Amino acid sequence: MPGVSGSSLVVDQEPQRAAIRIWDGACRVSGSSLVIDSGGNFRNGLSRLYLARYYIRMLRIRAAPGLMLLALAVFALCRCAAPELRPDTTELGEFVSREDYLKLLEPRGDRILHGAGANPFDFADYWKEMARTPPVLYATHIDLATLRPDWLYSIRQVIDRHRDAIIPQIAVSLTYDGRPYEVEVTMGELDRQLDILCHGLRSLDRPVFLRIGYGFGSPSTGYRPEPYRHAWARIVETIRLRYGLRHVAMVWCYAADSAIPHFMEYYPGDRYVDWWALDLFDPRTFGRETTRRFLAAARQHGFPVMIGETAPRGAAIAPDSKVWEYWFVPFFRFVRGNPGIKAFSYINWEAGDTRIAADLDLLQRYRQTLKDATFQHAVPFDELRWQLEWPD
Repeated sequence: MPGVSGSSLVVDQEPQRAAIRIWDGACRVSGSSLVIDSGGNFRNGLSRLYLARYYIRMLRIRAAPGLMLLALAVFALCRCAAPELRPDTTELGEFVSREDYLKLLEPRGDRILHGAGANPFDFADYWKEMARTPPVLYATHIDLATLRPDWLYSIRQVIDRHRDAIIPQIAVSLTYDGRPYEVEVTMGELDRQLDILCHGLRSLDRPVFLRIGYGFGSPSTGYRPEPYRHAWARIVETIRLRYGLRHVAMVWCYAADSAIPHFMEYYPGDRYVDWWALDLFDPRTFGRETTRRFLAAARQHGFPVMIGETAPRGAAIAPDSKVWEYWFVPFFRFVRGNPGIKAFSYINWEAGDTRIAADLDLLQRYRQTLKDATFQHAVPFDELRWQLEWPD
C-alpha cells in the first residue's frame, strides 16, 4: 500500500521497484539509475516532465484517489520548475562510463565517490562551501608508530557532526620523519600499535577505507619494495584474520607524481587489496606514461581506482588565480576520461593555499561540476548502502 510520511511520498511499484520522493523542491527516482535534481543532470535523456507524466499514469492505475491528487501536485511542481540547469562540462571532456569490479565499498554503475580532507577544520570549511553536494569521504592521516589509544577521537568528532553518512578514508603512514619502519612492522615490533589500530576500527562501527603505507614510490616516504610488501601483508592479516574486520577496504596507494616505472615491485598481491589508488598533485602527472600504465594494470587485475588525495601543486588558489584552467580542468578531464576511477578526495588545505573558496569564481565552477549526478555525495546510510558494494 502507498504510504505518506513527513515531507516524502513513497509509492510501491513492483515491476520497476521504484519510488517517488519529494523533498526540498527536488524529485528523485530511487531504486534505479535515474536521478532528477533541480538544477542537476538527468539520466537516459528523461526530463522531469516526462517522468512526472509516467508516474501519474502508474498512479492512475494503481493508487488511491488521494494519492492521485498528490501526484498531480508533483506534476505541477515539475511543469512549473525553472529550466533545467545542467553543469557545462564541455571543457571537461567526454565522460566515459565507469567499470564495475564488485569490490568492497565500490560504487555501482556510473558513480564516483566525492571526498575531502585532510583535517577536521578544513573539512568543516569544505562541507559548508559544498553544502548542497557534501563529501561522502573524510580523508585524514595517522602514523602507525605513534598511534595512541584515543586516535579515533578526532575522526569520530567529524563524522558525528553530520547527519548524513561519512566514510573515513584513513591514510596510515609507515614512515616517521623520513625514516620508514616497514621492517619493524614485519618483525612484529609494532603489533601493539596494530592492536590499537584494530580496536579503533572495530569501535568505529562503519565502513572504512584504509590507505596502508600510502604514497609508496615517493622520496618522502622512502619505502623499499620487499619489506613494504611484507609489512602490508602483516597489517592486512591482522585486520582480517585476527580481528575479523570485514568492513575495512584495503587501498594500495602510489605516489604518482614520483613517476617510478617499477610500481608493481611494491604490490602485495590481489588477495591483500580491495582498491588501487593514486596520489596526484602535479597536473603533468595526469598525462604521464606511468600514470596510464598504473591505470591499465589496475584494470587488468580487476580493481577500482581511488585518487587518495589531490590538490593543485605549483599554483596557489587566490582571487583571479586562473587555477581552474591550470589544474582543475585537466583534473576533471582525467577523472571523467578514465572508467576505472571511482573515488577522489580533494585536500582543501588553507595552509597549503588549496582552499577552493579562496577564488569565488573557481568555487562556483567547482560546485557546478560536482552537481553532476555521477558524483556520490553524503546521504543517509540507508540510501548510501544501496549505492555501494556494502560489507555484510
